[in-house]
Amino acid sequence: MNLLTEQSTMAEPIVQNSTTAILTSIFYQALADSIIWLVVAAVVIVCDLFFGCEAARKRGERVRISRAVRRTVNKMCEYLCWVMLGLTISIGFAADWLKYLIFAIIYGNELSSCLSNYFAAKGKRITFNVFSLLGRRLGIDELEQCHIEEDDRNNKNTANKDDSITY
Repeated sequence: MNLLTEQSTMAEPIVQNSTTAILTSIFYQALADSIIWLVVAAVVIVCDLFFGCEAARKRGERVRISRAVRRTVNKMCEYLCWVMLGLTISIGFAADWLKYLIFAIIYGNELSSCLSNYFAAKGKRITFNVFSLLGRRLGIDELEQCHIEEDDRNNKNTANKDDSITY
């Protein structure tokens, strides 16, 4: 409808405003119910920042605070977007389990990163995948395995040994 050439009835703006208010209310309530996921994301991201800096120091790399903070803020914005996407999809399909599936995937990925940085800070080289542990639990053989290996730079005496442990 062209607002300059046609006159609108009073019912159209009322219907539009009411629809917007209802949809905003539904989305706001879903976001309020999922605020705990944003808190969990903040905790995991700060842990990843801390362990990532420790791992970089252990490898002898120079840690630039500005870069670390920039990457952390970017990650927080991405997680906000993922939470909003999960909420929108679960509302759109009227399936609450969809948002939990999306949250499990993104938080599992971040947990893998956090654990890898933690063990790297402790001097161990790790290929850790949270999903492979879940896959083994569910009997899915296609997921890759987790390995823990000693870091060759820290322990040169065991360079020829195979210290990998499969979970």
